[in-house]
Amino acid sequence: MCYLHPMRYSISRSMKDNNRHLIFEETCFDELPDHVRHQAPWQHLKSGEFANLRPDYRRAICEYRFIIVEESAGVFSAET
Repeated sequence: MCYLHPMRYSISRSMKDNNRHLIFEETCFDELPDHVRHQAPWQHLKSGEFANLRPDYRRAICEYRFIIVEESAGVFSAET
């Protein structure tokens, strides 16, 4: 089971839909639900400090362990 220590996140982008982003606790991709992991081939974009994420993304990751964000790749930003 993954915990938020050390508190880092990872962002991947769908290779099928450039506007779909997956944010989750770093190193825990294999523990995400099958329906999330198999939505697309995912390409890793970046990792960062959990504290830098937008508050709504932090809440979702704490509650659901991931969040999928549908936003144009040109304007998407996960951090505050």
